[in-house]
Amino acid sequence: MASLTKTVGKRGTTWRIEFFDANNKRKCIRLGKIDKRQAESIKARVELLVAARITGTSPDVETSRWVADRDDTLHARLAQHELVAARGTAESNTLAKFLDAYIESRTDIKPNTRAHLKRARNNLVSYFGADKSLAEISPGDADDFRLHLQTTMADNTVRRICGRAKQFFRVIGAEPFRQQGVQPRIHLDGQQAAGPRASQVLATTHSPQLVDRIGLDDLVIVGKRDGATVCRRPENKQHLHELLEEAGLGELYFSGALGGA
Repeated sequence: MASLTKTVGKRGTTWRIEFFDANNKRKCIRLGKIDKRQAESIKARVELLVAARITGTSPDVETSRWVADRDDTLHARLAQHELVAARGTAESNTLAKFLDAYIESRTDIKPNTRAHLKRARNNLVSYFGADKSLAEISPGDADDFRLHLQTTMADNTVRRICGRAKQFFRVIGAEPFRQQGVQPRIHLDGQQAAGPRASQVLATTHSPQLVDRIGLDDLVIVGKRDGATVCRRPENKQHLHELLEEAGLGELYFSGALGGA
């Protein structure tokens, strides 16, 4: 959790956000003279970015869009603490430069995860070219990339690579790969089909859209700890109820704030 601190001085009222990073070091982002509501909104997004960083996941779609819309000053402050990738020159906005910088910046991931990211990077660069502008890659290009992979790879492998491509592009608030992977509509239709007559429905999912339709008290997070499977209910964590005032349950799940990612 992040904390919001107000300072009243000769320059007026200023705000700053304090939080602990993935290495448990205290960090501070100075917001300057803004109103309390703005400061609280930024704090909520910073908490989601910190959770994503700690869990080694990508920020959810809405948070990625929020990051992309920030001015250069606030964006630079977020990048200073490695919560987002720094905005660079035109050269760094080409595919290979961007992917290499992103993977290098992920000092929090395990070697196996890094190898998977590099494989996805190589597939993207091989298909689009190292100097392809990020802005030029469209949803149609993403579809063509998937079809290209399917000519030589198994469906599960293609799905994983496209999922990592989606992860890369969310960092800059772009969504050409948004529709890649399992369609959440399949899950939603299944949930609706159960209808009111079912006394109990047990569903496993990675879909934020389906999680959004589940109450916090009905959600069970499954993860691994010391090689054992661990099931827990997140409704016991008070700070999650506070976060739900700023973001949806599916958004919190996708960011990693609920754990199990």
